[in-house]
Amino acid sequence: MIARPPDPLVSVVTPARDEAGNLAPFCDAVRAALPGVRLELLVVDDGSRDATLATLRALAAQAPDLRYLSLSRSFGQQAALKAGLDHARGDCVITLDVDGEHPAALLPELLARWQAGAAVVRTRRVDRAGRRWVARAYYRLLRALGDVQVAPGAADFRLLDRAVVEILRGLPERDLFWRGLVAWLGFPQAEVAYAAGARRWGVPSYRLRDRLRLAASGVTGFGTGGLRWAAWPGALAVAGALGVAAWAALTPGPGWRWVLAAVLGLGGLQLLVLAVMGLYVGRLLLQAKGRPVYLIQETDEGPR
Repeated sequence: MIARPPDPLVSVVTPARDEAGNLAPFCDAVRAALPGVRLELLVVDDGSRDATLATLRALAAQAPDLRYLSLSRSFGQQAALKAGLDHARGDCVITLDVDGEHPAALLPELLARWQAGAAVVRTRRVDRAGRRWVARAYYRLLRALGDVQVAPGAADFRLLDRAVVEILRGLPERDLFWRGLVAWLGFPQAEVAYAAGARRWGVPSYRLRDRLRLAASGVTGFGTGGLRWAAWPGALAVAGALGVAAWAALTPGPGWRWVLAAVLGLGGLQLLVLAVMGLYVGRLLLQAKGRPVYLIQETDEGPR
């Protein structure tokens, strides 16, 4: 078994966007779940428009175990997680959401799996009844098109050993998909299933377009399978167009309708293939620019 520090510092990192009412309950829940553990609570304010930053200032002034980073604007959940990983100081780092859907009561089990030797302790949500078929289809697509195996139901609720955190910090990725990156690394991993808790306060700020963007990052970020598969609709469209054209030519009656259908179908599939290629080219553009993934305007130590 891998030796762990006898009295480890545990960093708990959470991104927060418009979550002012969830901050104090989150901190209390983490402290209650890990009594006697040396804690570093690190909250990353992802460009909130409510009182999140003011609340963090007030809480940090009263609690020495609470630190915060305030980004200059909203860079997205994945970028906020990177900011937290870059600045966490713990022997291990736990990432989870601030709203209560990731149960803090599970933290001792994650910590126990780490102390037993796992470098990564991932979690898997088991109660997604309403969107189960959508999630299952997406992860099947991800496995078919990518080079990594991301477990269905995976979440950004996990524990990472310090050695893993240092490797992740050194990766040059710009368009981030943490579930895929952690799976790509390998290392001894353990899994813990959980049922999501209820949101304590407010409404989710993670919108449908954010989910779609994250899904596209996962598909295009871990292999070129999308480019290979994109050739098949084009080939089928050409074959279908030729068949319809031959049928229209050999069958009596007006043939312009069939020609029009073939042209529209072929044009639509061409646009689909170009869109898939564009996703990959867009990733190359973002990577080539080399801009920072996030910018910090303030920390618990003062303005930057």
